[in-house]
Amino acid sequence: MKNIKLISFLLLSIFFIQISSAQKLITAKELKTNKDVIIVDARKAADYSKIHIKEAVNIPKTEYQNDKGMLKPVNELAAIFGKAGITRNSKVVVYCKSGTNAGRLFWVLNYLGAKNVSILDGQLSGWMAVRGPLTKVKPNVKKATFTPAVNSSILAKKSYVKSKLNSSTTILVDARKADDYAEGHIGKAVNIPKEKLMNENHTFKDKATLAALFKNAGVTANKEVIVYCKTGSRAGTMFFVLTEILKYPKVKVYDGSWNEWSVSL
Repeated sequence: MKNIKLISFLLLSIFFIQISSAQKLITAKELKTNKDVIIVDARKAADYSKIHIKEAVNIPKTEYQNDKGMLKPVNELAAIFGKAGITRNSKVVVYCKSGTNAGRLFWVLNYLGAKNVSILDGQLSGWMAVRGPLTKVKPNVKKATFTPAVNSSILAKKSYVKSKLNSSTTILVDARKADDYAEGHIGKAVNIPKEKLMNENHTFKDKATLAALFKNAGVTANKEVIVYCKTGSRAGTMFFVLTEILKYPKVKVYDGSWNEWSVSL
């Protein structure tokens, strides 16, 4: 009987450890008690220099994408994350102001093969709400080696998007604001502005609300979903919601998004 209880306890422990390790959305209270993590501030360098979460490193999108908003080559990306002390196996929590840049960085790290990346729910304001420590001081960072394992299945290039415009099994989602969508969009893309994913305090809406939002727009889990916006930032946040909260199995981000697409119009 004692052995059965011990085995049951061990199985439950493993189960809860697995849940914890797979957690992709972390609260500020949880982050405060978690020391074995690299915190990444995805805001502009100027904002980071004013105030940031203590020990957070800064990786603004201007570092990892070019002036057209598209990702830099993989070897350059690896060097950027390695310089920040991040390896492919590091436990990383990303935040920004509204969730947009954090979502972009979440997708980029997943594209490079990182599997233990989370987003801070509530972003910087959520951290401040629980009186988490803040500073202006940059942390001392020990450089690391980031070895990419590129996951091309979550990246859509222009040629691929073109090939899916008339597909009955693929749906495009435009994550820009309604006004931008109205001025022009890709094919039969449906519009779900990134703002509809978030509450006013920058936390994500609950799973049931998010599920209804996408279902009502015809974006269902049995279809391949290609998400785009202006350059890929808002799309990254939507990628997070679809893959990590709603568990959609086939989601891609069109890197370059409307900025690249509209050039040929």
